[in-house]
Amino acid sequence: MKLLIYSAAILVFTLQSCSNDDESTSNNNTITRFTWKENGGTEIKADSAFYETQYKTIKAFKNYNDPSQKKFIEINLTNGIPATYDTANGNAISFLYASNLFVASTGSITITENASNAMSGSFTGASTTGTVTSIEGAFQSIEIR
Repeated sequence: MKLLIYSAAILVFTLQSCSNDDESTSNNNTITRFTWKENGGTEIKADSAFYETQYKTIKAFKNYNDPSQKKFIEINLTNGIPATYDTANGNAISFLYASNLFVASTGSITITENASNAMSGSFTGASTTGTVTSIEGAFQSIEIR
C-alpha cells in the first residue's frame, strides 16, 4: 500500500512539473518570426533567426541541414539600436541560396525595437545581378545573443 501511495505522489509531482513547463511556454505572448520574399514571391519563414551583438549581425536560416535547399540571410549593421540603416552606408544584406549569392546593391534595414533581449524590424534590398534581384522581409522578437 505504501508503494502505491509513493508511486501516486511521484506521478502527481511529475505531472505538475510538466504542467508548469507547458504553462510558462504557452503564457509567453512573444512570437518570434523572421520572414522574407524573394523577387516579390511567396513568403518564406526562417527555421531560426537571431541577432549577434558582438558582430552587429542578424542571421536567419532555412533548411540548414539540406544543402540543396539551404537558405541563409545575413544582415550586417553599423549599430543595433532602433533606426533605419542604408546599405550605402556600411550596412549590408546578403542572401546565400543553393550555390548562388545575392548582395544588395541598394536597400535599407529598419530596427523598430531592441529591448528585453529581442529585436524587431524589416529590410529590403535590390541587386542587378543573379536570379534573385530583390528581397524584402520582416523580423519580430528575434533573440539577441
